[in-house]
Amino acid sequence: ARTFSEDIAPAAGEHLEVELVLLAGGAVRGRGVDEKGAPIAGAEVQALGREFFGNPTADLRETKSDADGRFALTGLTPGKVWLRTEHEDYQELLSTPFELRDGEQREHGDIVLSEGLVVAGTVLFPDGAPAVGTRVSVEPDLAENLAGNPVDPRAYIGNDNHDEADDTGAFRITGLG
Repeated sequence: ARTFSEDIAPAAGEHLEVELVLLAGGAVRGRGVDEKGAPIAGAEVQALGREFFGNPTADLRETKSDADGRFALTGLTPGKVWLRTEHEDYQELLSTPFELRDGEQREHGDIVLSEGLVVAGTVLFPDGAPAVGTRVSVEPDLAENLAGNPVDPRAYIGNDNHDEADDTGAFRITGLG
């Protein structure tokens, strides 16, 4: 498992001896599904750890779900862990944190992803012709950050989701928070 030392600040010329204890770590298994319970293949599942102002700051491990939506993350650093699950067709989801012990084999169960909020429309040129191939993207407005904290990952759900206008100029962006 990934190991972190305590913060150290040696003085110039000072030599420190640091002992790191390597642990086997824990494991988390689960399944990504949609709101109807159908498996989601190819979802990115990240285990995050450590925290800063109550938010995760370290990527511990990541994997993708298989054709049955199943995933397994092994060798995770013991302590507080969050799972972040992403798929281009769904809203990103950050779990509530849970404590993982060294050697623990946790069955997390189903992670249910929803389509989230959707922005759809049509891009046209001033003459009314469709703007085929135009990239339409969504960026967060941190001035209106409802999460209240610019380091809060919920402020970025759906950040940079995008679509290209089709032959009629139509676009559809999903997975927004």
